[in-house]
Amino acid sequence: MEHPLFRPPAPLFFAALSAALGVILADSLQWPLAPLLGISTAAIVFAWLSPIRGIKLGRYLLLLVALDAAGALHYQRHILSPSRAAAQALAPDVPRTVTLTGRVLEVPDDSQRFRLSVHTAEPQPLVPQNTQLLVRWKGTSPQCGDVVRFRALLRPIPAARNPGQFDAAEYFCRQDLWAEADLLRATDGSILLPNTRWQIQTWAAHLSAAISEQLRRGIEMRPQTHALISSMVLGVHAGSLLEARPWFRDTGTLHLFAVSGLNMTMLAAFLATTLRLAGLGARPGSLMALPVLMAYGIATGMGASCVRAMVMCVLILGADWIQRPAVVLNSLGGAGLLLLFWDGNNLFEGGFQLSFGIVLTLALCVRPLANRLQRILEPDALLPKRLWNSWQKNVISLGRPVAEACSVSLIAWISGMPWSIWLFHQITPIGILVNLVAVPVAFVNLALGFLAVFCAPFGPATPALNRANAWVAERLLDFVRGASEIPKGHWAVGTPFKTPPSLVVFDFGRGGAVLLRGKYKRWLLDCGSETDTRNTLVPAAHSYGIQTLDGLLLSHGNAAHIGGAITAQEAFNPKRIINSPLEDSSLSRRHILEWFAANHIPVHTTSAGDYLEASDTESLEVLYPPTGLAAGVADDKGIVLRWTTPSWTILFTADAGLPTERWLLANSRERLHADVWVRGTHSREITGTDDFVRAVGARLIVVEGSRTDPRCEANRLWAVRQRQSGAIVWLQEACGAVEGWEGPERRFRTFLTGEELRWP
Repeated sequence: MEHPLFRPPAPLFFAALSAALGVILADSLQWPLAPLLGISTAAIVFAWLSPIRGIKLGRYLLLLVALDAAGALHYQRHILSPSRAAAQALAPDVPRTVTLTGRVLEVPDDSQRFRLSVHTAEPQPLVPQNTQLLVRWKGTSPQCGDVVRFRALLRPIPAARNPGQFDAAEYFCRQDLWAEADLLRATDGSILLPNTRWQIQTWAAHLSAAISEQLRRGIEMRPQTHALISSMVLGVHAGSLLEARPWFRDTGTLHLFAVSGLNMTMLAAFLATTLRLAGLGARPGSLMALPVLMAYGIATGMGASCVRAMVMCVLILGADWIQRPAVVLNSLGGAGLLLLFWDGNNLFEGGFQLSFGIVLTLALCVRPLANRLQRILEPDALLPKRLWNSWQKNVISLGRPVAEACSVSLIAWISGMPWSIWLFHQITPIGILVNLVAVPVAFVNLALGFLAVFCAPFGPATPALNRANAWVAERLLDFVRGASEIPKGHWAVGTPFKTPPSLVVFDFGRGGAVLLRGKYKRWLLDCGSETDTRNTLVPAAHSYGIQTLDGLLLSHGNAAHIGGAITAQEAFNPKRIINSPLEDSSLSRRHILEWFAANHIPVHTTSAGDYLEASDTESLEVLYPPTGLAAGVADDKGIVLRWTTPSWTILFTADAGLPTERWLLANSRERLHADVWVRGTHSREITGTDDFVRAVGARLIVVEGSRTDPRCEANRLWAVRQRQSGAIVWLQEACGAVEGWEGPERRFRTFLTGEELRWP
């Protein structure tokens, strides 16, 4: 009698679980093969003595072989990678100039970035042979397989400097890329030997471009619609759907752009119908469909969800070929096993976890839930089916697909919630209802897209199909956009098991932004550039559970400080927007104010002596500027604030210069004292006189600024002088963002270096 876990038999599923355990052990404990073999031997002895007689010893051996093989492969490829050793020998803050010769291993992306295998390096000991690097090219891009020679700056891939920021170092290390080489000029690189061999990567890029071009025919004047259709057919890529992506994220429908089972099912159904009409049987049809499915998967980039769906299709079609029943869990395990053996790092990618987790949950839970929902519509169980009337039969026949659709949407939403919280920091209950409409419509988009591609040789058929597809896609976009605006349809959720900070000083280089999170109020002082706001500030705020703001302050007319104000308004809908009363010549500020006026969003001005927030526990006081002040540059017209809570006082001076400091010393010296001083860098002069520093008396001084900004050399000298006098100065060019927590013990931590400061 077999053990219940193996009915129906699914040995590949449990082998995949064992392989995942082997990868985790090798990655976290960095165990080589010998300890894994010891564990395997002990497990074999346990299996021999196990009281579970229904599980055969051969199945235990399969699990142990999978564990050992996956762990050993991951240890050899990732832990002992020569690329890791080469990066560890580099100083993170001191780029080295090196001349490299190597072969391009992939098609360069839109930003001319690609993977390179090093052949030779000068100086030789710096980069061993066969080391793989991430190269940022300039000039005419090489092709996959070309041999290139170039001179570049070599350094480890930089880590994220802010909370919420994409961590390129973590992402690329999972691809065994630990260092990057940046060309300074287009003349620093050349192609030594063009590739003359066939490359599957080049072929895949050309095939993807050809499919995208066919989907463009007839809708050339509708680029956003083409991007939407192309993303559903080929998968979303960096730089596409920048405007529409938040709408799909907020409605839980971003999965429509992952090449997965929906795409493979649609393509397989289309091929099966076509081949059946051509008179081919099931077996020849399956044999002809497999190469097309594999070519499509390669063209879309072979993502984790795509490979899973493709392998499952192959196994299911293969089972049908040999006339054996297809077991979903076995097919899912086969896909996981292949991906883990190919590269154990796949296990740590969110796409891999999300794809396999949702499909596994659907396979286990959808049918029981659908049956339970369907039984609600059935008549009395004691009534024989032959006595059901036509109304009851119609209700049951219509209720079956409805119950299945509702079950799939609900189970998919519940199973995807952990990743939604960890990756996107939000919960989207509206997604349960939206997916009931969006998924069928997306299925129509895919059907029309595939049909348009296959009808390309037939002249006007493709443009006509694309125009019909565009109409359907635009209706889908309007529906998703409207659903994303439904109140309480989605809300931000902070990272679990993590206390959100009360103060965040973001590191935006020449710009800046400060998030104040009090007990009852949340204010944003500046927001950085448009790119900083969209890519870093908004994800960081969502990771803290912040969805709305009480106020957004625009300190002065500097695009690096306030360029993302429109994006911040759309993301957080602040109750108040505060602007400096002093006019300047900033084009960015003028454009932002015109946009606010056109959208009927009030913008308030403030001046010295105002309180933006005032309560028994918290206050936000404006110290500068006074009304009617004459100043030369925008930095001297910025707003200076003092945030006071029971735990601390924060002074924010933006990029204030000497005129601002003199005015404050003369008119508000007694209001300057603060525990933390956040200051920027003036555009023309050195600031922070000794008299002003003594008046502030801060325990901690945070200085904004970029390492590439020549003005920061003065900040470094200033910091040395202040440290000699006993002050604690953190330069953001070295420490990244700064987070602070209120409480019985006030605590501050640098995001990049992890340095901490505490005081009671």
